[in-house]
Amino acid sequence: MSPRMRASCLLALLAALSCLQCAPAQLFGGNNGMMSKKDGGKTSQDIKKTTSDTTEAPKLKVAKASEAEDKPYQECKSIGDFPGHCRHIRYCLINEFRTNYTLVSYYNCPIEDKYVGVCCPDDRDSRPKTVNVKPLKSDEEADAEEARILASNQQRVNPIKRPSPLGPAGKNRGCGIAAIEGAEAPKGGGGVSDPGEYPWMAAILNAKDNEQFCGGVILDQNHVLTAAHCLIRKRQADLAVVLGEYDLTKPDETRSQKFKVANIRRHERFDMHTYENDIAIFTLDRPAVFNTYVWPICLPDPDDMKGATNKTAVVTGWGTMYYGGPAATVLMEVGVPIWENSMCQKRYTQPVLKTALCAGGYEGGKDSCQGDSGGPLMMQKDDGRWTNIGVVSYGIRCGEPLQPGVYTRVTEYLQWIQKNV
Repeated sequence: MSPRMRASCLLALLAALSCLQCAPAQLFGGNNGMMSKKDGGKTSQDIKKTTSDTTEAPKLKVAKASEAEDKPYQECKSIGDFPGHCRHIRYCLINEFRTNYTLVSYYNCPIEDKYVGVCCPDDRDSRPKTVNVKPLKSDEEADAEEARILASNQQRVNPIKRPSPLGPAGKNRGCGIAAIEGAEAPKGGGGVSDPGEYPWMAAILNAKDNEQFCGGVILDQNHVLTAAHCLIRKRQADLAVVLGEYDLTKPDETRSQKFKVANIRRHERFDMHTYENDIAIFTLDRPAVFNTYVWPICLPDPDDMKGATNKTAVVTGWGTMYYGGPAATVLMEVGVPIWENSMCQKRYTQPVLKTALCAGGYEGGKDSCQGDSGGPLMMQKDDGRWTNIGVVSYGIRCGEPLQPGVYTRVTEYLQWIQKNV
């Protein structure tokens, strides 16, 4: 079998495909070529101990007037991609926040792990204000005003914590939760995702021409998880990583952040012929700024895949809509059932090892495809948090009936990930 490179995108049919007036391949046998989905030292006990020793972050609250200081906290990106700092909302009374309360939730940020703040543009003093910004009559009135602005978003305010993604998703942890509601396992064949629905997605580009060819997922402010085969014939200087991207044709729509790659950790036992150990980690050249569109995913618990067969996972990316078809310009999503490895092995001549997992629609039409390599296969836990259970690796064509795609099984690499970040 000849290896094929599949980059980062999904086969999302149904409504999305009909809009593009494209039809998926209907062949059952198809091409016999096995292709990647890209184009062109801790023990399990250590991991569990790390989790149990981690203290839960307290719920954030709105600071009372007596508790709120008028000073900048951590850096962030505010409305219009302007540089800003996290501040108590009473000290950031710009028009956009005073007239659009929902917008406040998109720019929430934690202050000292105790209070909820808002990412305020640094030029706020020169921006027009609603109502003349004058001191309110009393601290009680100030508290009431701030509570009113945030009241409609209280459900979103409470979960926001300082992210602790490295390790299983414990109660009240910040990873794996999107600020924008709607990240649920897609029903049917999938389609276009919503902006901010999967803020842990990373687009990997050729630095020279900015062409997206692989995907990845955010682990923390400095690291992105991807597939090792995305690095075949690639040098560090050839790569760029974009976080917070949604529409590749509109880079400013979601305040995306672009990075160079400072370091590459490819699994030392990666086999470019069999794609065994197809996993790698990029270190970014500077820390990412977390916001509505940039946020880390959770890693799974070591035992999360027990009983997962036939459960629906979600894969996302910007890859081709069908085998050999056009690439998507916006982030796509599709729900795919997880296969038992023994059943998956019957569809491949090469060994499907325990370090891999398989997923794809039994009837065809639901799969990752060319351009999806390195992207995440995800499952949502009972507490609503998303975990990265797989890394898009290889398959035969895309979306063929009874022909699942193969993913690197992340639970088999938790020690390696912990060691390399």
